[in-house]
Amino acid sequence: MANLRADQITRDFLNKPGRTHAIFVVAWKAQSILASIAFIALVAFSSLLMALPIMLVWALAATVVYAVARSRGYPDLLESNPMTAGAPVGERARSMAFYCARVWFSGLNAFVYTRASRNALSPSHRGWRNVVRYAVLFAGLMFFGVATSEHLLRRAGFRGRALLQMSLMGAFLNVPYRILVSAAFTQLLWQVAHVLTATASI
Repeated sequence: MANLRADQITRDFLNKPGRTHAIFVVAWKAQSILASIAFIALVAFSSLLMALPIMLVWALAATVVYAVARSRGYPDLLESNPMTAGAPVGERARSMAFYCARVWFSGLNAFVYTRASRNALSPSHRGWRNVVRYAVLFAGLMFFGVATSEHLLRRAGFRGRALLQMSLMGAFLNVPYRILVSAAFTQLLWQVAHVLTATASI
């Protein structure tokens, strides 16, 4: 009976509006942190050739999972939610706290980039402005992960199969970039450790 009651409590918790979304956001952030650790660990203790296929499979799987989640209504934390004019102080405080949480879960660099590139990604541009649009989109796909790439692609007007295909292409751009950054970071750490060891032995 105790186990049945515990299962019912769990189902009730998960069925509350917004809670499954919150759990997904936390799980996605944990996945993102683990991916960053995996990039550095694979580069530091194996090789670039081994890190590339492993992390590429990870990124492609994450892209598909995120696409399915978004298709079922899970939130995009990079979307803007304007505050209603004249809202009560309590509502403003909650909105500010939620805004700060969104920035932390999304990443400050992703938040700034998506805000700065909002107008440049409009699909109505022609001529040289369209070149700028694709350049901004290409940079976003290379520098940022799955969630930010999906947001940028939606902002640029991609939907359905084209959205998924472009998101998968983003993984092929982002993974090699992150491997190179991880290699540079680990090389810097080794050099700092070498200098500290040499200094300590003097």
